Amino acid sequence: MKTLTLFALFLVIHLALPGIVSAQERIPLTPEEPAAGGTLFGNSGGFFRYYTVDYQGANSVIVITLDVSESYGELGDLLGFNIYTPEGTEIRGEPAGGDANAIRARASFSREQPGEFLIQLYSYAVGKTTFYTVTAAGLDLAGPVLTGADDPATAPLIQGDTSFFADSLVGTSGGAIRFYNLDYAGNGADLKVTMSFTPRSSASDAAIGVQLYDGETLLATSNQVEETRHTAVDRLTYQGTTAATLGLQVFNYAPGHRIDFTVEVTGLGTPPVEIEGNTRPETAFDLTPDSSSVTGTVPGSRAGGFVFFNLAHPGRYQRITVSVTTEADSRVQDRDVGINLYKGATLDAQGLTSRDKTGRLGASVSVAPATATNYGIQLYNYSGGVPLRYRVTVTGF
Repeated sequence: MKTLTLFALFLVIHLALPGIVSAQERIPLTPEEPAAGGTLFGNSGGFFRYYTVDYQGANSVIVITLDVSESYGELGDLLGFNIYTPEGTEIRGEPAGGDANAIRARASFSREQPGEFLIQLYSYAVGKTTFYTVTAAGLDLAGPVLTGADDPATAPLIQGDTSFFADSLVGTSGGAIRFYNLDYAGNGADLKVTMSFTPRSSASDAAIGVQLYDGETLLATSNQVEETRHTAVDRLTYQGTTAATLGLQVFNYAPGHRIDFTVEVTGLGTPPVEIEGNTRPETAFDLTPDSSSVTGTVPGSRAGGFVFFNLAHPGRYQRITVSVTTEADSRVQDRDVGINLYKGATLDAQGLTSRDKTGRLGASVSVAPATATNYGIQLYNYSGGVPLRYRVTVTGF
């Protein structure tokens, strides 16, 4: 009898222990300490770490980011995190770009009411050790989380160094929309927009998604590429020859359905540097990996207006492409504008401009020499007295 009593007591303590340990392991993420790190030791039953966020409410957008040392190709599946709202709703952290091989996953939430949110890190990757950092952005009301605009006139400009944003959106039958502008460098770059949102809607998959515009022209609409019990992932891709500020719209046509969404954009342009005074070869601007995108004005003249650049190519058959886009102007003929690449005094490559659907002029040239080579680049404008705003971008450094 005594043995049975002791065994029963052992069971009570043992069964209560996980709850006690779990509570002790709930580490708060705060405005003063918004990040924490540790180790996940994967096993078939799941290994967990727990964090909490004392959410301030007021519809502030909170973004949770998990960075891991190794994904094992399982991020978002066997390895990752979930967020649990005060009501118990689950929000799954999605890998960057929807790629299970990524080493970063994110999710966001936004509510009117304050409350405690639980973040559960997990690893079912048997025998794998993973080092991680978990970060909560937006806990401070003046935090850095980028959100969109309800009016396209006030849409934020998204560039290469700010390619992630998050928000919440309540659907309407007429369409609730968040507006953004994307700085696209052209040159055939692969622009990819991936949106994850929670919770999924019972409406059609097409009721929630993203669309890409060039002015009034619709370029692309997203398709749903993945879904889980609570989360859906939409994606669109685009390639264009000319640089442009493109409009991105996140839409929700599911009436009364509120979503928390995150958007990641790849293929954006490097923020351009405004330059002037490079109208002679001796004042040419050096295009480098740190200054790979520039903008300015090329003068127009029947005898030729010019701006000049230098490009130091490292060789090794590395393919580097130089592209130019000018503003639209009906007074300029297509072949009035172009770029020449010189190796010393020898013309090595030439790009003649053509118009895109909006009237912008664009051209590009690519070089891949075996040995290190210094190139001189000449952007010319033979239109009669019509100066043109331009953007020159180098890719492949």
